[in-house]
Amino acid sequence: MERRKSCSIFMLCCLVFLLSAVPCFAEGKMTFPAMTTWTPEIGQSHEIGYLSTHGGLNWIPTWTVEKNQAPGTLLETDPMDLAEGRYAVLFQVWHKQNDGVRLGELRAWSGSELIASAPLISREFPSYRAGGFQRAILELELAQSAPDVRFELYYGGGNTYIWTGAVNLSPIETRRPFYNIAHRCSTVDKVNRMVDKNANAIEFDLTPVEEDGSIGFKVYHSGDICHTPASRFDDFLLNLKAHIDSRRIALIELDCKQDKDIDPADYARALAQRLMDAEIPARLAVFSVPRAQAAIFNDVLKKEDAEGHSLYNAGIDSYLQDYSGLTPDTWAAKVEAIGSTFIGVGASSVNPSSMPSWMAWVQAMTNLRDSNRNFKKSYYWTLNRKASMRTCLDYGVDGVITNFPDRMDEVLNEAPYSLLFRRATQDDSQFAVHQ
Repeated sequence: MERRKSCSIFMLCCLVFLLSAVPCFAEGKMTFPAMTTWTPEIGQSHEIGYLSTHGGLNWIPTWTVEKNQAPGTLLETDPMDLAEGRYAVLFQVWHKQNDGVRLGELRAWSGSELIASAPLISREFPSYRAGGFQRAILELELAQSAPDVRFELYYGGGNTYIWTGAVNLSPIETRRPFYNIAHRCSTVDKVNRMVDKNANAIEFDLTPVEEDGSIGFKVYHSGDICHTPASRFDDFLLNLKAHIDSRRIALIELDCKQDKDIDPADYARALAQRLMDAEIPARLAVFSVPRAQAAIFNDVLKKEDAEGHSLYNAGIDSYLQDYSGLTPDTWAAKVEAIGSTFIGVGASSVNPSSMPSWMAWVQAMTNLRDSNRNFKKSYYWTLNRKASMRTCLDYGVDGVITNFPDRMDEVLNEAPYSLLFRRATQDDSQFAVHQ
């Protein structure tokens, strides 16, 4: 009897251990997947076809097949566990067919079970210079969490050329709040014009200056290529506050230029005080700071006092002034280390080729955001062509800096982006990953 009792206890302990080792899909939401954007070379596998550069934009590789290729899996994404909810899976597809031709099938799998599918039908899409891909959508609804989820594009064969690019997964229980960020708004007049052009976020450059023994600020970027005059900072903040009070602005981004003669900690404290005096809420502000000074800014702004209060809990965007010798992963590690929450990457609109293969950086950025790291929002700067705007949306960014917010707004209203995105408002938190 004692032996049977001991055996029963042993078996019960083993059962408890095994159950604890299995992911509990019924308990709320699982951790969001580590990868939500897959490209032909990063996160996709292929049964047929080969890597091509034809049909790609901005150095984006594509996957293609020879003419008269037999049917097969053109791409399949790496597996992941996925929480319950509604999702849209976007496939970039390039082809030479007229409307209405069946090219294959879009599929979603959980293990060996087919959980969603839709025919891939050719549709008219923008020209190479205007965006270059058909954006095919597979919608998926999970009543409960699912393990080993993969997305497939099955090629139907025949006399059809086809190229595929990125695949992106987006939650659509609610649409992703998007920041249409107007670039370099150095004057009251430009802020007003950009808001009238449907910008819901404002980016401007700040240069610190010594003023009678204290730190003052000019809304100005040295070497400004547009020769934009600076506004008085108090007048500038007063105008921003009016737009915030009318709820037309959901976010401001302060590009904090540095001066080697001004201590970064004093700079951060002085700037926070000016913003508080102007009643600009910290939750609507992002400080964009070079990595060398970003940790200091982060500490000054967010360090809690004995009563648990921080000075000015704004978002932090740490940027590098030199990307040479870096990969997307090493870059991300550097900027994440200091506590960046609102992460951006990009290239000058004057010289956009300064960062070749930039979509690999955007892929790394959005995947890091979705894997529950420090990053909460991702954006790209500076985009002026609708083609590049569309491509960034394909990768699930939360914002774009642009000189033409009216163009960005037009793209957001196109299919399929109107299904996936909406304008961010002040009710949205910059410190929350969209799920």
